Formats: sequence, structure tokens, C-alpha cells
Amino acid sequence: MPSLKGVLQTVFSNTLKLKSMTFTQKTRKFFILGLFSLAVTCLFAQEKDTTIYPLAAVEAKPLYEGKADSAIYRAIGRNLRMPMSVRYEVGTVGRVYINFVVDEQGTLEPNSVRLLMFEPAPTAKNPKPKRVIDEKLLTAVQIDCVVESKRVIGLLTNWTPAKIGGKGVRCTMTLPISFKNEGTIIQR
Repeated sequence: MPSLKGVLQTVFSNTLKLKSMTFTQKTRKFFILGLFSLAVTCLFAQEKDTTIYPLAAVEAKPLYEGKADSAIYRAIGRNLRMPMSVRYEVGTVGRVYINFVVDEQGTLEPNSVRLLMFEPAPTAKNPKPKRVIDEKLLTAVQIDCVVESKRVIGLLTNWTPAKIGGKGVRCTMTLPISFKNEGTIIQR
């Protein structure tokens, strides 16, 4: 098998003789040269780690703004706008569990923010409500809560990435966000 150095010398010495060739020969030479450079690039390129680690598998979990968990909930509390439909409900509407991925640079991955589960609050009529994991089965009020939760989580962009062996890795996180109306009820 010829060495890489020998192959490179042969390819590049042949490209210098292009002036005496016809157009189709030149095209063929450039095509072969392009394929060869693509093969060399693929051979020496390192693959990017696309593994998404669960929170339990990392040594250091992602931190919002490099601070403790309380910073996440303060930021959520500052940015959360109670949906209008929740203002018509009495008491607690429920809890939304939002799942998202923080990448190795500490940013939220695009389109990774999604509903994991909606847990309706118990009521007198329904003391043990079932958890909903399909967005198609949510009520209008619950959908408003999920949309607002996704919006608020999407605003949390400044993360310290999760680490394994001192190296930043992609990590999935889940945050619960509760919706309750403790103020006055808006009359319809």
C-alpha cells in the first residue's frame, strides 16, 4: 500500500500538468482531487460526541448562571407570566414538567425544550388525577401552562455545562413549574 506522502505527491504533481490537458481531463483530475481531499478530511476528522447524558450520570450538573438551583427558580419566577386562562381557575391548576438539553458550551439546544408531563392538581371531583404525557390530551388551560413554561425555559440561556472528567458534555434536565392562582378570581 502506498504511503500517504507518496499519494499526495503524485496527485499534486499531476495537477501541475493541467495546461496541456483537455477540458474533460482537467475536470476528471479536479474531481479525483476533490474526492481524495474529502477522504483525507474524513479520515483525520474527529467525531463530535452526540451522547446526551442523564443528570444522574454526570459528575457536575449544569448550573444556571453558575449558581445553585435557587437561581433557576428566581429566573423562572421573574419571567413567568400567568396565562389569562389560569386567572379564571380557582386554586392550583397543576404542575408542568419541562425537559430540555444543555449542550457542552452551556447553551440550550435549539428545539430541545419539550413537555415531559403535565400533572393536574387534585380536586374534590378528581382526588387522584392522571398525569398527561401527550399534548393532544391537554385542556386549553393546561396547554396555556405548557406554552408559557416552554417560553420561560427558552429564556434561560446562560448555563455552566455538565461535566464528566472535567470536560463539558450534553445533559438533559427536567424542571417542574407549578401554576396556581392564589389571588382574586377574574369574573367572566
